[in-house]
Amino acid sequence: MNRKALWLGVALALLAGPVLAEKSSEFFKDYQQYSDDGKAFLDKIDPKTGAVDLPEGIHLDLKDKFYFLGKKDATSVLT
Repeated sequence: MNRKALWLGVALALLAGPVLAEKSSEFFKDYQQYSDDGKAFLDKIDPKTGAVDLPEGIHLDLKDKFYFLGKKDATSVLT
């Protein structure tokens, strides 16, 4: 599978938040229901919404319906 398509799929598969990265506690509605370990994990990721420019020259306009995770964060979430 094309690497760009994979990362675009990861970005589009995830749910949304506001335009700039926020704290996970504001981003995920059920954040308070997670264990302390779960909250610590969510606090480490950096979700982005709105206009996202990728180094490969790809421009995404995710508005507030989806969020994008960089390579490191996406790998953490998927594993």
